[in-house]
Amino acid sequence: MLCRSTVTCLLGGFFLTQNLAAQTGDWNLVMATPPGSHLLLTSGRQHTSCTLLQVTDQELTCEGEPAPPFGSRELVFTRQEIRQVRREYARRISMSTGAAIGAAAGAGIGATIRSKDPEERVYGAIGSVIIGVVAGLLVGRIVSRYHGRIIYQR
Repeated sequence: MLCRSTVTCLLGGFFLTQNLAAQTGDWNLVMATPPGSHLLLTSGRQHTSCTLLQVTDQELTCEGEPAPPFGSRELVFTRQEIRQVRREYARRISMSTGAAIGAAAGAGIGATIRSKDPEERVYGAIGSVIIGVVAGLLVGRIVSRYHGRIIYQR
């Protein structure tokens, strides 16, 4: 039997269709991407995360992520050197998701606090939620990327 479970078949189909949708060499999709979009570019073996500034029919200009202490930098890639362009979601989405998960985990931990003093239970639960939110924000910032779909691949 090829697919032993429905979940395996569904996941396999999902990843297969994602890959098939990614097989595009249409530069017009890149040109239609609005400035300010977060991109992940692959050129050679290098991956570059940047914010789109401008696209012409022969090159793409974007602003690289800040590299302290010099701040941001403008990067120009020719169409020939770009192997893949992927839309990325903003870092704030990852941080918000991390904060929500951390708050839920903190609330769960805070709910398990056993104390005879009601004030201690309340403050313990609130403190657990706050610690969970801070931890979630930090993890969300470190992880910080939900990969979007591939808009150009050659």
